[in-house]
Amino acid sequence: MSEQDHANELEKWIQAREGELQRREAELKQWAGLHTEGAETELPDGLRAQQIVGQVGALRREQA
Repeated sequence: MSEQDHANELEKWIQAREGELQRREAELKQWAGLHTEGAETELPDGLRAQQIVGQVGALRREQA
């Protein structure tokens, strides 16, 4: 594999991960809008996302 081929494969991988992260962020924002009163529409520095993930984890532990 040439250096250019390797660079192209790496770029594809990075783009796929970025797309996945954007999709997950959109899912978290949607979840927050459905399940949290006064949900933030933006996730400043990912803190809101971390808060939501923590809330989901707590709910799952309560249900278990």
